Amino acid sequence: MRIDGKVVLITGASEGIGAACAAEFARVGAKLSLTARSEEGLNRAGPAALITPGDLTSDDTRRRVVERTLERFGAIDILINNAGVGTYLPSWNMPIEEARGLMELNFFALLEMIQLVVPHMRARHSGTIVNIGSIGGKMVLPWSTMYSASKYAVGALTEGLRMELRREGVHAMLVCPGYVTTGFQEHVRGGRVPADVLRSRRYAITAGECAAAVRRGVERDARTVMAPRAGWILVALARLFPAIVQTRIYVVGFMASGKSTVGRLLAQRLGWDFFDTDEEIEAAERAAIAEIFDTRGEAEFRRIETGIIRHRVHRIERGSAAVLALGGGAFAAQANRDLLENNGVTVWLDCPFELVRSRVALASHRPLARDPRQFAALYQARREVYSLADVRVPIENDDPASVVEAILSHPLIL
Repeated sequence: MRIDGKVVLITGASEGIGAACAAEFARVGAKLSLTARSEEGLNRAGPAALITPGDLTSDDTRRRVVERTLERFGAIDILINNAGVGTYLPSWNMPIEEARGLMELNFFALLEMIQLVVPHMRARHSGTIVNIGSIGGKMVLPWSTMYSASKYAVGALTEGLRMELRREGVHAMLVCPGYVTTGFQEHVRGGRVPADVLRSRRYAITAGECAAAVRRGVERDARTVMAPRAGWILVALARLFPAIVQTRIYVVGFMASGKSTVGRLLAQRLGWDFFDTDEEIEAAERAAIAEIFDTRGEAEFRRIETGIIRHRVHRIERGSAAVLALGGGAFAAQANRDLLENNGVTVWLDCPFELVRSRVALASHRPLARDPRQFAALYQARREVYSLADVRVPIENDDPASVVEAILSHPLIL
């Protein structure tokens, strides 16, 4: 579609992506009709535009902006449904009125704008509906489940709308922004922004870059626009490796590879909780690991260990993001690997045998390190099992901070 001279109605246009779209479409000659709650923001975004301040969840506002646009310009060629809001409240305890309010703006207001505008587009056999979704509508963001749910709904609506109108001359396009540098974080309706989400700002694009992608998509009648386009890689990885979208990291490796130290530091960097299975076993049994081995045997220890891992994994599933450091032999058990599979990212700290041996030289508290030959054979045998982990991080020195940086730089870690 050629944009020059076309009438573009943009919701949520007072700031962020909406305001950037106003500037971008005005730059290529569009006539603008803008709406948002902030009249001051609308005046900044489109000084030459028709502005209609108001709450888009109000039927009166929706009807007024459409009627005023048609009265002023006689047509609506492009509708950009951008208005929306986020939340970081967990879905399981989010007040239902908050959830309904989120869906009211993110989905129902968008749908009702479509229902008001499409009849005019159908009558003219021309028009484009642009729905601003999110990458969270292609892969669930577990720190923002209800937001993802609303954007999944927007995505499904857009695809269905395109099929419904394919013979009517009206096109529907979905836009899926990733992290965009806007005031979105400041307007969420509840909860705190997770530290790892804030860290992902290094991959952010500007609102202007996002708006340019929207404009290009409209010009070429695109079906879906991912902004940035690299977001498709993340979505593909999420489908291939479901663990990528989880907020759980399990640190595995041979004894003395630094799992507890690295795991604790990693959790601090991410702002997540940290748990150590060996520490939890000793607390639960009120006995040291070596004592449990000596008095009850390894088989009983492994049974206790699996129970602790199952309990912790299930608790983590229902709670906040966490890093869990597992004992050296825990990952060797199929039952434990089954618990972790598709339920988080497993990170193997691949520590050289010489470094492990030096760390356990005085390890009377490590039962499996008492016999040097058996110790070396066990190390070699377990490497094959550890290689099943999602991420391998070679350990080259005694600097846990560098190991944490290596983990954080891996593409499977958000």
